[in-house]
Amino acid sequence: MVSYLKKILCLIFCVNAFQVQSQTYKSLTNDQIRIDSLQAVYAKTKSDSLKCITAFKLSNIYYKNNDDKQFKTFLNSANRLIKGNNFLKDLSYYYNAIHLPLSNKEDEIQNFKTAYELANLKLKKHQLHEVYSIRSTILFNLALVYQRQNNDLDAIKILLNEAIPLAKKANDKIEMANLYRFLGLIFYNKNDLQKAAEYVGLAIKTLEAKKLSHENYAEDLLQFYLFYVEICSLQNKLSEASNYLQKAKSLLDNHPDSNLYIDYYSAKGTLENQYKNYRNAIAIFDLGIAKAQLVNDTYSVINFKLLKFESLKELKQYDQAKNLLLEVLSNREVNVEDRKNYSKDLSLIYKQLGDYKNAILYSERYMSLSDSLDKISNKNEIANLEARYKSKENENKIKELEIQKQQALLTSRNDRMNYIVFGLISFILLLVTIFLIKNSKNQKRIAAQKEINYHQKLNALEIQKALEVMQAMIGGEEAERKRIARDLHDGIGSRLSALKMQVQSVTSNTNSTSILEDFSESLSLSIIELRQIAFNLMPETLLKLGLELALKDLCHSLNRENVTIDFQANEISKSIKANDQVTIFRIVQELINNALKHSHCSEIIVDCSQNRDLFLITVEDNGKGFNPEELEQYKGLGLKNIKNRVELLKGKLDIQSRPESGTVFNIELLLQSYDE
Repeated sequence: MVSYLKKILCLIFCVNAFQVQSQTYKSLTNDQIRIDSLQAVYAKTKSDSLKCITAFKLSNIYYKNNDDKQFKTFLNSANRLIKGNNFLKDLSYYYNAIHLPLSNKEDEIQNFKTAYELANLKLKKHQLHEVYSIRSTILFNLALVYQRQNNDLDAIKILLNEAIPLAKKANDKIEMANLYRFLGLIFYNKNDLQKAAEYVGLAIKTLEAKKLSHENYAEDLLQFYLFYVEICSLQNKLSEASNYLQKAKSLLDNHPDSNLYIDYYSAKGTLENQYKNYRNAIAIFDLGIAKAQLVNDTYSVINFKLLKFESLKELKQYDQAKNLLLEVLSNREVNVEDRKNYSKDLSLIYKQLGDYKNAILYSERYMSLSDSLDKISNKNEIANLEARYKSKENENKIKELEIQKQQALLTSRNDRMNYIVFGLISFILLLVTIFLIKNSKNQKRIAAQKEINYHQKLNALEIQKALEVMQAMIGGEEAERKRIARDLHDGIGSRLSALKMQVQSVTSNTNSTSILEDFSESLSLSIIELRQIAFNLMPETLLKLGLELALKDLCHSLNRENVTIDFQANEISKSIKANDQVTIFRIVQELINNALKHSHCSEIIVDCSQNRDLFLITVEDNGKGFNPEELEQYKGLGLKNIKNRVELLKGKLDIQSRPESGTVFNIELLLQSYDE
């Protein structure tokens, strides 16, 4: 019985392990919250790149939830938004490959494999954490193909040598755990329960080490627990199996309507069978049948009935076992191979009941189905041979017809050759005449085009000259600020500090009057103000520690009691040229000062990130906002300096704001002077 149960449960866990051709996608909760969040991003964002990636993610979720209409809508939308973006184009190979069918048909398996290999090749050139995680998933699916083709060795190699290292590189704990679970499943199918337990245990340990804020975290952990229960049950480690079944139940308690109860009832019923509590097992399988019928999961209903059938046999309740098996056989989902095997089981059941007539009937049916399958196999083989023979005959006939056709073509070509030569000569003479006429007109057009090009070059030179003048002005301004800051800090600042120490010395050595104390306090305030002026002119952190720390210091220094400034940075390189660092610093400084002066906000978020030569700035406040269409009326915002600096780095400025709804500045800068 154990081996039979193992066969059934192996099929169940194989279906639940992968989102490929399963009848029902199982989860703790529905995906509506995540769908709403992504649709909000899709509707609001003006960035085609972000919109494209969001549409790909939405198409994948709708595909899993069997919403074919929405799946196609968002997939087509994402493919349209790719345009000329090479990264999005490479990413599309993965998202379009996800939805390829994976059955046991060799051509579909090969199409699936080819699509994923191409997606992996396209994404290999992008060195990003998100891409490492996606490539790990791609290799996971390629390993699945090898496993489907009974090539477990190559599946294990691709998981251990490629997929898992990439998941670790991406620090994707969910992906790592699923890869370990897949390894456990491969060894489980090879009857190596010790190795299976080792890898599934490692998957559980990976997820239990730290709770992750991932939408599939609880679902994955729950399914790992249930798989581990199955392995421990077959190893007769019943106490450990019970422990992990309880862990699974604690996760399910918060989700009473989840269809993952189907897997839970399967694992719990199997464990009760191992304890030889057959009546309890039957009651649990009945719960599983009810739950599976509720979500129209026909596959699971059949499997629960087969598990219940085995328990009834152990209790020697042959009459109920017979009726249950007859019910299973009446289901159209049962294929010919299974009907053959179940007919044999029915024959044995009828024999136990003393109904030898039906025992012989189903024994004959078993033999008939066996012969039928053999005949079908033979007929298929004969049909294949006949098809190959007819194909060969057709090829020969086609070759003969082709030879005849070639001979006819040669004859007609010879007849036409003379006409063609005469026609060509006449045509050439006509072309020469037309060429001479058009050449005269073209010369005039060329002269006119040269004049247009000349004026365009002049305009381009003027624009370039204006940029050079602007850059020189800004550079001179920054140099002068730097000099003034150094003079203030090193000259006047040092003297004021010395004077303060002298005053303090006088205060400590004599019974000074309050006038000296007031003078000392005023002097301290002057020093602080002087240092602030020097920081505004040229912050020392920018000169010594680089852009990221300078921006962090700026945000910290501008914090107020009623205004908090949150600074976030992502992969800002220290190799950005000094002039570009100063320009970026001034843009952020001006944006924060504008928000503090005019927005009446209580929170400002500053986000700076870099992707090679692209630098992104986002400054968002929750203040009173304004109408961007009336921007020219706001003379005190200092936007002119910001626009000049953005144009200097050939960037783009996008402003999103509405009255009483806050303001968001999105800036893209091109760091042409950036060195990797």
